[in-house]
Amino acid sequence: MTGFINVPDFSIMNKLIQTIDFSTTPWKTASASQKKLFTVSGSVMIYLFPGCTASITGTSAVMSLGSAGTIGYYIGDTTATNIAGNEIWESSTKNTYIARIYTPTAGGAAVANFPIYACTSEHIGLIVKTADTTGGTIQFVCFWQPLTPGATVTAGDGSTL
Repeated sequence: MTGFINVPDFSIMNKLIQTIDFSTTPWKTASASQKKLFTVSGSVMIYLFPGCTASITGTSAVMSLGSAGTIGYYIGDTTATNIAGNEIWESSTKNTYIARIYTPTAGGAAVANFPIYACTSEHIGLIVKTADTTGGTIQFVCFWQPLTPGATVTAGDGSTL
């Protein structure tokens, strides 16, 4: 069907919320390693939505959101102080008050602003690098659905990946 955009039905997906306070250890500490934000066991489909509830502070701090295999896979290096309260951390260069899940293009295809990913038994990691953050809060909402029997997503404990 031309122009059809398949938007997920979030009402049938599991939801897990991880609220990170960037004034507390281990999340505030600059490191060369990512910290466990979510742990995936088995194969799942996930949709990540990071909403900033209080502006991130910390001179020269840089953050990214990635997987165990690739730092910055979901969101690349972002100057932490560019992530403001009541905004959505959408990408390394753009944060907004309103974000589209999918943006239709002229040819009927969809470009995902917040794409859905398939993950198999890996950690989703958050890294603060260059300098420590000193404050701010992001609420990471993870909608997920198992693709294999017994698959789960759980909140990470902030330990090193």
